This record gives sequence, structure tokens and C-alpha cells, in this order.
Amino acid sequence: MKVTPELDWPPVNDTTEGGWKESLKRLERAESELRKTTLQIPDSRLEEPAVDGGSLVYVLLHGVVQHALYHAGQIVLLKKVLLKT
Repeated sequence: MKVTPELDWPPVNDTTEGGWKESLKRLERAESELRKTTLQIPDSRLEEPAVDGGSLVYVLLHGVVQHALYHAGQIVLLKKVLLKT
């Protein structure tokens, strides 16, 4: 599957509070599905490339966790700045 710009960075068309809440619900569903899928990966698969010539499954999973933690840190910093003003 080719990742198009629309899939990679989908446009935000609803900037209301309801739109934000729906975005959070979609994020929670996606993270839940990722967790379910990850738990089904056999240990033997972790040291294999995810796709031919690609990174190991183990490395990609660590990247997903690191990416989420990076953004969590950004959110904490933004909250600190916003709460000080």
C-alpha cells in the first residue's frame, strides 16, 4: 500500500471541540489496534525485516514507542507554557 500525502497527513476540516474529540477517539482506536496487532506478533518475527530489505520488526516497534513518547513530551512542554500565561 502506498502512503499518500492525504493518508500521511490527513487534512483537518473540523476544528471544533467535537472535531477534536473525534480525532482523539480515532487516535485511541488506532493505538488500540496497534497494541492488539503487536501482541499477536510471535517473538521469532521480531528479528525479521518487516518488509524485504526493510528494518527489523523489533526496530520499528521501538520507533513507534519512541515517536509517541516524543510527542507526549512536546505536549507536556506546551501545557507548561500555556498554563504559565
